[in-house]
Amino acid sequence: MRNTTSLTRNSLFRYLMRTGFFIAAFVLIASQAEAHIRWLIKGKQIPDNVHFIFDGMTVVILVCVLLFAISAALIHMYRTNPLLEPMEKMAASYKNIGWRIICILSGVMLIGNVWTGVYLAPNMMFENQIMYWFGVIAQLLIAALLIFQVSFSISGVLIIVGGVVALFAFPFDLVIDYLFEFVLLGVCLIILGPKLTGVDKFLAIKLDWNTDKYQHLPLPLIRIAVGISLIVLALHNKLMDPAISVVFLEEYPVNFINNMGFESFTNLHFVFFAGVLELTLGGLILAGIATRYVAGFLSIFFIVTLIQFGLMELLGHAPLIGIAILLVIMGSGSLKEPERTGLKFESEVGTPREALPQS
Repeated sequence: MRNTTSLTRNSLFRYLMRTGFFIAAFVLIASQAEAHIRWLIKGKQIPDNVHFIFDGMTVVILVCVLLFAISAALIHMYRTNPLLEPMEKMAASYKNIGWRIICILSGVMLIGNVWTGVYLAPNMMFENQIMYWFGVIAQLLIAALLIFQVSFSISGVLIIVGGVVALFAFPFDLVIDYLFEFVLLGVCLIILGPKLTGVDKFLAIKLDWNTDKYQHLPLPLIRIAVGISLIVLALHNKLMDPAISVVFLEEYPVNFINNMGFESFTNLHFVFFAGVLELTLGGLILAGIATRYVAGFLSIFFIVTLIQFGLMELLGHAPLIGIAILLVIMGSGSLKEPERTGLKFESEVGTPREALPQS
C-alpha cells in the first residue's frame, strides 16, 4: 500500500513538473493580465471598432487555458500531495501575521496614493480641492491606523466608507475594478480587529459584540474578493472591451509571442489569452479550487508586472501581493463555521480560537 501511494505521488509530481513548464509561458502572458491597464493608458484615445475574431488561434488559446484549469482541478483532488504539506505546517504557525502584513502593505499603498495625488487607485483623482484634501486626510488616517496596528476595525469601517465615497465621486465603470476588493477587505478587518488589537477588543466589549463565531470568515471573504476582482478586471478591461488592452499593447509591446516572430499571434489574440486566463484564475480562486496553486501563480504574475511596470504597479498591487501570499500559505478557508477540532489559532489579545485546516 505504501509503495502504491508513493508511486501515485511520484506520478503526480512528474505531471505537475510537466504542467509547470507548460504554464511557464502563462506567467509572461498573465503579467499583462494582472496589470491594471487603465492606470497606464490615462489620456490615450480608445478606438471603438475593436472586436475579437474567432479563428484557429483562439481555439488553441482556449485549449491551453482549459488544460491549466484541469491541472488545478487535479491538484485540488490530491489535497494530501507532498508539495502542499509544507504549506499546511506553515499555516499552523503563520496565524495572524499574514493579516498584519496585508495591513502594512495597504497602508503603504495609501501613503503612495497621497504622494502621487490620487484616491484609492492611480486612475482616480479628485478635481475638487475640498475632496482632494478629504482624500489626503482620509488615506493618511487609515494608513496610520494600519501601519502602526492601532485599530483594524476602525480602519475597516473607514475603508468601506472610502469605497462608498468613490462610488459617488467617480464613474461606476472606474470604481467597479476596485469596489469588491476594498469593501470585503474592510469587512475582514472589522471582524479581525478584536482579536488583533487592544483598541478593537475594547470597542467590541463596549458594543457587546462577540466576534468569535465570525473569525473563520475573513480568509474565505478575502479569497472571494480577489476572485471577483479578477473576473471583473478580465471582463471589464479585456473581454468586453478589448480596445483598451490593444491600446495598452501598442504603448507597451509586451506581446512576447509576436515579438519572437509568431506574427499570426496578434495583439488581439494576446488580449484574448490574457482575459480568458485572468477570468479562469478568478473563477478558480472564487470557487476555492487549488487555491494555493492558483494564488502561487498569481503571486508570480504580480512580481513580473512589478518588474515590467515599476513603482505604480508596486503601490497599486501591494495589498494584493500580501493577500496572494496569505492564500498561498493559508489556503481557501471556508464560509461554514468550523467545528471544535483542527488547527488552533490563538488570538493575540484574547482567548484561543479554533479553525479547521484549510485546503
